[in-house]
Amino acid sequence: MVSEYSLHFSKLFKRFSINGFTFHNLRHTFASLQAELGTGAIITKDLLGHSNLDMTLRYSHTNLVSKRIAIEEMTKHVID
Repeated sequence: MVSEYSLHFSKLFKRFSINGFTFHNLRHTFASLQAELGTGAIITKDLLGHSNLDMTLRYSHTNLVSKRIAIEEMTKHVID
């Protein structure tokens, strides 16, 4: 199923002259955005269809801002 989507998006990107971007990049983006939104890794794993959590964690790329916000939220929770 993923290979069918991959082929479809490859053709679509080619038609619009989008080079160096693949369906695989969309999956990484999806996983990263889910992490940014606070979606749990287990749910993201299920949505991506991964068989194990390690793969999902490799797909999810968090940024420094997200980490700072997480620490600030934890601090507020503990202090308040």
